[in-house]
Amino acid sequence: MSNAIWSGSRSWLLYLDDLIASAERIGRLTAGRTIEQFVADEAAYGAVFFATFSLSQTLISD
Repeated sequence: MSNAIWSGSRSWLLYLDDLIASAERIGRLTAGRTIEQFVADEAAYGAVFFATFSLSQTLISD
Protein backbone atom coordinates (compact mmCIF):
# COMPACT_ATOMS: atom_id res chain seq x y z
CA MET A 1 0.00 0.00 0.00
CA SER A 2 1.13 3.49 -0.78
CA ASN A 3 2.32 5.78 1.98
CA ALA A 4 0.29 8.61 0.43
CA ILE A 5 -2.57 7.92 2.83
CA TRP A 6 -0.40 8.33 5.87
CA SER A 7 1.82 11.19 4.74
CA GLY A 8 -0.65 13.42 2.90
CA SER A 9 -2.20 16.67 3.91
CA ARG A 10 -5.44 14.98 5.01
CA SER A 11 -5.82 13.20 8.29
CA TRP A 12 -5.85 9.41 7.99
CA LEU A 13 -9.22 9.52 9.77
CA LEU A 14 -10.71 11.40 6.81
CA TYR A 15 -9.45 8.69 4.44
CA LEU A 16 -10.96 6.07 6.72
CA ASP A 17 -14.28 7.92 6.70
CA ASP A 18 -14.23 7.97 2.88
CA LEU A 19 -13.49 4.24 2.73
CA ILE A 20 -16.27 3.39 5.16
CA ALA A 21 -18.78 5.62 3.38
CA SER A 22 -18.04 4.02 0.01
CA ALA A 23 -18.22 0.49 1.44
CA GLU A 24 -21.54 1.26 3.14
CA ARG A 25 -22.94 2.72 -0.10
CA ILE A 26 -21.94 -0.43 -1.98
CA GLY A 27 -23.59 -2.56 0.71
CA ARG A 28 -26.85 -0.61 0.54
CA LEU A 29 -26.99 -0.80 -3.24
CA THR A 30 -26.33 -4.53 -3.43
CA ALA A 31 -28.22 -5.80 -0.36
CA GLY A 32 -30.98 -8.30 -1.04
CA ARG A 33 -30.31 -8.60 -4.78
CA THR A 34 -29.19 -11.47 -6.88
CA ILE A 35 -26.38 -10.75 -9.33
CA GLU A 36 -28.95 -10.83 -12.13
CA GLN A 37 -31.13 -8.23 -10.39
CA PHE A 38 -28.15 -6.05 -9.63
CA VAL A 39 -26.76 -6.09 -13.17
CA ALA A 40 -30.23 -5.39 -14.61
CA ASP A 41 -30.53 -2.23 -12.47
CA GLU A 42 -28.42 0.25 -14.43
CA ALA A 43 -28.65 2.96 -11.77
CA ALA A 44 -27.46 0.67 -8.97
CA TYR A 45 -24.77 -0.85 -11.18
CA GLY A 46 -23.46 2.60 -12.12
CA ALA A 47 -23.57 3.83 -8.54
CA VAL A 48 -21.60 0.80 -7.30
CA PHE A 49 -19.09 1.28 -10.11
CA PHE A 50 -18.66 4.90 -9.02
CA ALA A 51 -18.36 3.97 -5.34
CA THR A 52 -15.74 1.34 -6.22
CA PHE A 53 -13.85 3.92 -8.25
CA SER A 54 -14.06 6.33 -5.30
CA LEU A 55 -12.62 3.64 -3.03
CA SER A 56 -9.69 3.11 -5.36
CA GLN A 57 -9.02 6.85 -5.61
CA THR A 58 -9.09 7.18 -1.83
CA LEU A 59 -6.48 4.47 -1.54
CA ILE A 60 -4.07 5.97 -4.09
CA SER A 61 -4.60 9.72 -3.80
CA ASP A 62 -3.35 12.41 -1.53
